[in-house]
Amino acid sequence: MAKLGINLPVIEKLLNHVSGSFAGIVGVYQRHSFADEKRTAMDAWAQHVEAMNKS
Repeated sequence: MAKLGINLPVIEKLLNHVSGSFAGIVGVYQRHSFADEKRTAMDAWAQHVEAMNKS
């Protein structure tokens, strides 16, 4: 997903990681759900997978 231009915090949220960008105190105070960003990331991933299936 990083190759597709998806930011690391969005990837971590999609994978439900609690370490990395959201470890420690950041994880306590960062309450943004990233719902729109995750939706955009998954759309980009779907397009990527579809393109791979066509080749």
